[in-house]
Amino acid sequence: MVIEYERSIETMRGTHVNLPNLSVEDIASIVGTTKGGTALADVPKINAIFQKAMPAISFVVDLRYRQFEDILDELRQFRPVIPYLDPKDQAGHAFPHAVVVRGFDTKKQLVLVNDPLDTLRKPSTMPTTTFMEAWDDGYRHMVKLSVGGQKQLEPFLLEKKPMEVLQAARA
Repeated sequence: MVIEYERSIETMRGTHVNLPNLSVEDIASIVGTTKGGTALADVPKINAIFQKAMPAISFVVDLRYRQFEDILDELRQFRPVIPYLDPKDQAGHAFPHAVVVRGFDTKKQLVLVNDPLDTLRKPSTMPTTTFMEAWDDGYRHMVKLSVGGQKQLEPFLLEKKPMEVLQAARA
C-alpha cells in the first residue's frame, strides 16, 4: 500500500522511483507478518531491499508519542504515514493494527487511509475522532517513510566521466 502510494505521488510529481515490484505477500514474508500483524521491530527488515531503489527508501519506526500534526507534516511532504492503531472490533475487543494514512479531509474531518484488512485494497476513510481514539490506544506510534536518505554512487558514476567523478569527490 505504501509502495502504491509512493508510485502515485511520483507520477503526480513527474518523477520516477525505481521501486522493487513486490506483492503484499512478498512484503509480508520479508517482515514476518502473521495473522496477528507485523511487529514494529520487524518493519526495518524490508529496508535492505528498498535502499537499492533510486532514490533509496527506508521505513523508520518512530516510537515517540506523536501528535496528529506530525502526521499532517509528513503528508504535506507527500510522504505516507503508517500509524499503529489499537481499534476495537464489533465485540469491543482491541487489536493491534496498522493503516497507511494518505490524506486528511479538513471539511469532513476524515482521515483517508488504505487498510490492509480491506480485501478490495481501495482507499477508505475514518472519522478523525475514531482514528484518534484508536491511535491513542496504540500509544501514537508510527512508521515514517524516508526517501533519498542514502547516496547511491553507481548511477552517478555511470553518468560522469572519470575526471568529473574525481573532481566531484574532491569538492
